Amino acid sequence: LPLSRKIDKNSIKKIFEFSKFQFLFNFWNYFARNLDNLLIGRFINSSALGYYDKAYQLSLYPNQVLSQIITPVIHPVMSNFEKNRQKMGEVYLQVSNVLIVLGIPISAYLYFNAKDIIVFMFGNSWSDSIPVFRILAVTVWLQMANSPTGAFYQATNRTNSLFKVGMLTSTINIVAIIFGIMMKDINVVALMLLFSFTLSLVINTYYLTQKILYIHLRSYMRSIFVSIVIIAPYILLNVVVFNFNYDTL
Repeated sequence: LPLSRKIDKNSIKKIFEFSKFQFLFNFWNYFARNLDNLLIGRFINSSALGYYDKAYQLSLYPNQVLSQIITPVIHPVMSNFEKNRQKMGEVYLQVSNVLIVLGIPISAYLYFNAKDIIVFMFGNSWSDSIPVFRILAVTVWLQMANSPTGAFYQATNRTNSLFKVGMLTSTINIVAIIFGIMMKDINVVALMLLFSFTLSLVINTYYLTQKILYIHLRSYMRSIFVSIVIIAPYILLNVVVFNFNYDTL
């Protein structure tokens, strides 16, 4: 076949319309997720940054190990069902249920064993990371539950919605971080991140389920309830039997 110099502008336009919002979201989200390190080092001190960064990076491991195995395959597979929102809704609930049922117990375990984990991983000299890590441990399941949402925005060809919602949640994250920095306390920064991640999950879940996939929220909430029931004996065991204390907070 003879070579042609003609460029199909329609194909380029289609790719550009899809990818520009994806690029803008990733750019803004990267800035929002790394602003805490920049500001802690600048406005608090380098020691606080070290303690915070150790705790933060450790809190990312469960999400990186579990979610990053599942979410990369969602977009290419679900793209085949772009017009079948019912099927996509079912898969979204199944994936979310798995991540929530795994994530909440992991968060509970990391919270109650924060001291042992920090000392084992980094040594006694990093004990100031324990309170921060304990707070960030609660965000683990939030991060895991929120991780597949982007793939479903992409699979439904709604990267414009991904960008709009991402702008809102990232702005909330930035405001939360700045407030924590103003308090000059890395524990407050961690608490504000917990607040921000919670709001981000609520906003993403509501928009995705009600505006795109059209599924009932009660199906999503059921997995959270089941997970809480599962870990309730573990929490009671630590608080009542083992007399868990908050001296390290």
